[in-house]
Amino acid sequence: MKKKWAYWGGALAGVVNGLLGAAGGLVVVPALRKAGLETRKAHATSVAIILPISIVSAIFYLTSGRFHFSDTLLYLPGGVAGAFLGGWLLP
Repeated sequence: MKKKWAYWGGALAGVVNGLLGAAGGLVVVPALRKAGLETRKAHATSVAIILPISIVSAIFYLTSGRFHFSDTLLYLPGGVAGAFLGGWLLP
């Protein structure tokens, strides 16, 4: 029964991730918490899943010429600050 829930939870996370970008973590973290993982491990597992997918996506965007790294410079300081703040606030 747990395998069936894991399968459908993974499928739902994939659909949400495909529709909203890296928002699959919104599904993965609660599912992992419900499966018994502690909060930090659930978030770490979610990031471990999302990070490689995001890196591959970034490579495709950069090599296709539709996106330039300089476009990110405006958002980079806020993203880094938010990452540190989120890590600090996570129980």
